Formats: sequence, structure tokens, C-alpha cells
Amino acid sequence: MSAAMLTPRLLTELKTATRNGAPGSWRLRALASTTHLSISLLIAAMAFSLVYFVWFPREYWLMAGGRELFFLIVSVDVVLGPLITLAIYNPSKGLPRLRFDLAVIGFLQLAALCYGLWTVSAARPIYMVYNVDRFSLVTAIALDEKDQALAERAEFKSARWTGPELVGSRGPKPDERLQLTSDALAGKDVELQPKFYVPYAESREQLTNRIKPFAKLMEKTPEPKRAILTDALARLQRQPEELGWLPVIARGDWVVLLDLKKQEPVAYLPLDGF
Repeated sequence: MSAAMLTPRLLTELKTATRNGAPGSWRLRALASTTHLSISLLIAAMAFSLVYFVWFPREYWLMAGGRELFFLIVSVDVVLGPLITLAIYNPSKGLPRLRFDLAVIGFLQLAALCYGLWTVSAARPIYMVYNVDRFSLVTAIALDEKDQALAERAEFKSARWTGPELVGSRGPKPDERLQLTSDALAGKDVELQPKFYVPYAESREQLTNRIKPFAKLMEKTPEPKRAILTDALARLQRQPEELGWLPVIARGDWVVLLDLKKQEPVAYLPLDGF
């Protein structure tokens, strides 16, 4: 990050200014800061591609709060580095000293970005869990590793890194009911216990009897927000009688639209489902 900041044009001007013992000028400082900003934006764009297209795809960008978290972390990182460069850049220091200063800034900025991405990765959605009469979005940080280790199926024993997976859930066995009730009261319901996870296809029969008609959602939605539903119908090229819905527990108010024939989600909409 630091060496790349010294572009050929900047190096030429820097060497000339250093040989002449020239003091730092705002023009050279602005050039160094702008170069730093350009490289920072390029790295931020690559980080954005990872976060948006892999960890928080499509509606999950909003449902899991990825947008706010990513831009809060990256904007601070992208802005502070070039500002520090603007403040400390001075050709009179000499090329070796400037390289050292920029290397330190680049290292600290890269470390801050890595820490920020680690924080974002902890908040990434890993499962969309169907449970009785709702769907729940589960993030990596919400799952306890000990609970994951108790998963009955191997595919649910570790957190995913390639976007959320749609899964179903089974009901508790007789000897599990009391403990589940206790856990649910403590805030750890079925969606936070992978031992209850099953492939989504195994929940479709139960789901068929739980899906609510689209007309009911249209009826309960306030007039100003009904445009969201009509726009969704047009985008999906579906008729109201082809779709049903259920509420989604996520960041904010959400519902999931489901194909009534396949019982599969076709869209997530920012509406109150409860």
C-alpha cells in the first residue's frame, strides 16, 4: 500500500524537491494524499465485492445490516489514511524517511481494514431457517460453536463462508421438549440450535399448511407500502394467487414471498409480517 502510493510522477517531484531541500508544499501533499486515496478506494472496492457478492448477497445486504456495518468501517479507514498522509507528507524529510512514514500508515490502515472485515464476517448471515410459522435469519456470531458441534448432520457443524443457506427445522423429540422450552425462554430457540436443522426439502410438507395467502399480506399492509407488493408482482411476473408469505425475523421488518407450488422463497420484502 505504501510503496504503490509513490507513483512515477510523485517520485520524480519528490526526488527533485528533496535534492533542492524544498519544504513540503500543499500541491505535493495533495498529490500524495490523492494517490493514497485512489489506492484505498481500489482496495475498498475489492473488499466490497467480497462482502456484497459473497457474504451478504442480494436482500441480505439490508436484512443482516451488512450495508451500514461495512460502510461505517470502510469509510473511516479510507478517509483517515489519506488525511494522515496529507498531514505528514513533507519532501524535506527525505525519501527514506517518507517511505518509512508511508509504510507505517499503510500497515496500520491495512490492519484496521482486516479487523473491520473480520467484524463484518462475524455478522454475516449463514442460515435462513424455517421454523413452524416464520423464517429466521441467523448470523455467524449468533451461533455458539458448542451448539454447532451438536448438529446431527455434518453440513451444519460449521459456519458457511459463501452466503446464507436455506434450511428447515424439525420439531423437538419428547425428551427434548422441556429443555427446548427452557432454552427458548432464555432466547435460544430452534433457529439457534443446529441440532434441529434439516434440509429445507424435509420441511415443505409442514410449510404447506403454514403459508399465508398473498391477499392477506396486501390487506394488512398500509396503503403507502402496498406499492412494494405490486412492484414485486411485476418484477416476479406472478399472480397474487401463485404466492404466499411468512414473516422473517431479521434486522428490521421483513417478509418472505413463497411460491405456493414449490414452497420456495422467491423474494424478501421490507414489510411488517407480524
